[in-house]
Amino acid sequence: MVCIFIILGSLMKVTTIWKMSDCFNSLMVVPNILGVPALTGVAEKTYKDYRQNFLPKHPENESK
Repeated sequence: MVCIFIILGSLMKVTTIWKMSDCFNSLMVVPNILGVPALTGVAEKTYKDYRQNFLPKHPENESK
């Protein structure tokens, strides 16, 4: 499949390739926008666990 796209891409105009790449890069935003709210709870729990369990035991914080 990749070989087919390489051949098709070499036959197309450069401006068309750049426009297509911009569109595909823009489409990568969609799963990221859906994923951020879904992972907010996980990130919050992980940060609280870090602040409670790891940070107080870190060598740089024990001398304070």
